[in-house]
Amino acid sequence: MELILHLFGFISRSGICMGITGMIEFRYYNAKLLVLKKLLIVVFLVIFGMPASYSQVVLPPQPEPPTPPFQIQIGPPNQTFPSTDLFTREPSQERWDSLEPMPTPRTEVAVAAIGERIYVIGGFDKTNRATDIVEVYDTISDTWDSAAPLPIPLHHVGAASHSGEVYVVGGYAEGWSATDSVFIYNQEADSWKEAAGMPTKRGALSVQFVDGILYAVGGADRIALDINEAYNPKTDTWQNMAPMPTARDHLASAVVDGKMYAIGGRIITLGSNLATNELYDPKDDSWKVVDSMPTARGGLAAAAIADTIFVFGGESPNFTFEQNEQYIPGAGWFSHKDMPTARHGLGVVTVDDRIYVIGGGVVPGASVSGINESYYNAAFIPEFGVLSFIVLGISFCIVFLLYYTRFNKNKELLI
Repeated sequence: MELILHLFGFISRSGICMGITGMIEFRYYNAKLLVLKKLLIVVFLVIFGMPASYSQVVLPPQPEPPTPPFQIQIGPPNQTFPSTDLFTREPSQERWDSLEPMPTPRTEVAVAAIGERIYVIGGFDKTNRATDIVEVYDTISDTWDSAAPLPIPLHHVGAASHSGEVYVVGGYAEGWSATDSVFIYNQEADSWKEAAGMPTKRGALSVQFVDGILYAVGGADRIALDINEAYNPKTDTWQNMAPMPTARDHLASAVVDGKMYAIGGRIITLGSNLATNELYDPKDDSWKVVDSMPTARGGLAAAAIADTIFVFGGESPNFTFEQNEQYIPGAGWFSHKDMPTARHGLGVVTVDDRIYVIGGGVVPGASVSGINESYYNAAFIPEFGVLSFIVLGISFCIVFLLYYTRFNKNKELLI
């Protein structure tokens, strides 16, 4: 189905290009313009023929099903055989890919993306100590680099990006000391600055930006908290907002359609995992309880893509979770292909048409990893990205300028 959609898009875009260049040929018939016309055809076909998921490879061709006659080995009486419907099912549209591992194995990290680059911040290192390390993953080249370290070592922080900067909020300093710190990373300067601290010290919280305001929910400082505090970057001030209905820490969150969903978490101990899912609407500062997650878990992470939310990982007293569950507002929960490596304390973020799942512990408690995997689901990808709109606009501007120049310079083409 994906191949058909790309083929249809290619033909449609090719038709547009041919129509435009045909108009040029009709009006301008001198030799120079004919050469330019042919060049435009090639450029337009290459640009607009690209699939929407330009930054990643598309699904490889699937093998053709076998054709009759089949040779089926006869088995004992009452043995059942697969239905021939097996060969008519569409191939899976989802997959996991293993990527370049993170240089410093860590757990209880936070992640945020600026453009095509993912920042993995703080956490515990292999000695089970808080770290100030910040490493950057380039999703285009599948390579890692380092960035300026945090001003202080922290673990269990919250992180979110806004206007080309990364905001790191709260967390625990060495010795599990809860902080109210807010540090802002500037990508161009590769430097950090400190902002006004949160009203409430806490770690294991979750933060998201909604309409330019950062919301910090939940977390713990000896007890699980229902706190919801909002930070305005323009005024560098905090405001107390309506608390969550359910106090919890080690929760996940994501934003869909201007609303923040607080999902899962626990109440301090690994044995108190929650399936809670609560929706916060900043417009009227209100909370609403919505469909619970199928699998109760804390120490998980979530990311939004195509107006849905995917939730990954987590931990219990005896094992880590491999579950990959999707929430579609208004439709409920759906299970998808499990993570290749079960983990907790991981970082999850969406870039283009992929969700990247990085780091985390592979067993409950103190364990670390540098595992870096991406999840792709062809049914839930941006259909027509910002880059496509930009290229489309530039291309039509070029055609318009050629048209305008021709008719305002006594039919002389200026190249």
